[in-house]
Amino acid sequence: MNDKTARPQDVVQQQLDAYNARDIEAFMACWADDAQYYEHPDTLLASGKAAIRERHLVHFQEPSLYGERIKRMAVGNMVVDQEVVTR
Repeated sequence: MNDKTARPQDVVQQQLDAYNARDIEAFMACWADDAQYYEHPDTLLASGKAAIRERHLVHFQEPSLYGERIKRMAVGNMVVDQEVVTR
């Protein structure tokens, strides 16, 4: 998302919507070039936009892929989602 006025939770929702649509371009528009992708609490899964893209290109081929938001917490510029992913 390029809109500098967007609230952080709006960007996170756009990312989740793109994930569920398996729209890699819309999904990647939500990531910075130097982003790091973690599994809670501290497992680094991918470093950098290119690595994040490659990881998700594989997952987006799965026909049953769906992320369901269970809970969202937003404080300032931080957003934490609890999600369940079905594959």
